[in-house]
Amino acid sequence: MRNNLRLRMKRVMGAALLFLSIGIISANTLSLESNNDGTWNVNFSSNADIGGFQFNIDGVTVNGASGGEAAANGFMVSSAGSMVLGFSFTGATIPAGSGTLVVLDISGTPSGLSNIIMSDPSGDQMDFTYLPSEGDGPADFAFNSSTQQAFYFFNLVLINDI
Repeated sequence: MRNNLRLRMKRVMGAALLFLSIGIISANTLSLESNNDGTWNVNFSSNADIGGFQFNIDGVTVNGASGGEAAANGFMVSSAGSMVLGFSFTGATIPAGSGTLVVLDISGTPSGLSNIIMSDPSGDQMDFTYLPSEGDGPADFAFNSSTQQAFYFFNLVLINDI
């Protein structure tokens, strides 16, 4: 009986891990990546076209924002203080997918992104979250954490010492 319960728990935990991994990979996210030259990429992963964006870069001053998919798709990008804003006067969009949204010239080392507002081509808000990288400090489950490591963790979990 005890072995059957362990086997069932392993299957349940394996299924939960699979659904968690799929949810994280397919989520609409923004992340930061240093170019080691004073500029930082704001990377994105989106399941729909992007019609505009606005966010704050925490802990720094933004000197400028340019490039990336925003520039490639004709977006006007501006920055003030720690805020970045991007949109198109012509109704252009950034296609669904992933890549570098915009490249930031900043003073300091950012601690994250906040007040994220992303819109679809109709101007409706899209749900996006900031995905910390390993260099941003501890995260509950960073995007690049090993799925296999997480599986081993869940595989060893015992409920009520069973």
